Amino acid sequence: MTLGVLGETRALAPLVQALRAPWWRERFKAAVALGRLGQDGALLSLLGALRDDTLAVRLVATRAIGTICCGPALQRRQLRASLHAMALIDRVAAALVEELQDEQGTIRLAALRALWPDPRFLDDLIPLLDDPYEQVRDEALHILVWTDADRWLPRVIDALQSTDARTLLKVIRTLGDLGDPRAVEPLVSQLHSTNYGVQTATIYGLRTLGSPLALPALEHLRHGCLSQDPGRATLVAEVIDQIRRRQGRTPG
Repeated sequence: MTLGVLGETRALAPLVQALRAPWWRERFKAAVALGRLGQDGALLSLLGALRDDTLAVRLVATRAIGTICCGPALQRRQLRASLHAMALIDRVAAALVEELQDEQGTIRLAALRALWPDPRFLDDLIPLLDDPYEQVRDEALHILVWTDADRWLPRVIDALQSTDARTLLKVIRTLGDLGDPRAVEPLVSQLHSTNYGVQTATIYGLRTLGSPLALPALEHLRHGCLSQDPGRATLVAEVIDQIRRRQGRTPG
């Protein structure tokens, strides 16, 4: 199924027709190709594919819809400023909000990603903070904190209590990227982690934050690594130097 890759207008009709094929693999390939094609004319057919009997088809249809109209592509293209286009977008968004309650975590995750960054649906994401699927919880929290850090930053900081290394890595990166000084102390606590990857992510997170408040803890870590892990000591020294330079506090 290479028509979608070609990105040609004439590919739309056969791909839409393929969404009704009796074999699920053909429907799957058609949905993927329509997402790559990125044409608004595929939206109604993809909405129908959200009710497909095969989970894989529903999943790629959800992703394709997000690619076409409800994700960053919507901000870039703004589609066409017509009542018909906006009504279509509202219909698509309503279908995606409904998908947030799907029994399959992968579908909920795809719908969540498709809706972002439309601020109209932030309240619909709040229930996902207690989703049984960890990746859905993490993604919802990431979106909410980037939208309203004052409200949601404490919840991100609480997520540092997780025992799952993948969750910790994502939370640490988020806190570093936010650049909020309230994140310094919670991140510093992760410098004592026995997980090498978590500790490394914390070092880089503190570098991204660039706050001098982290310097004492980083200096302590550097001295502790000098004999046992010279490579790590060098990394920490580089981060310390970068923070000092950013603050105009280069050592004399």
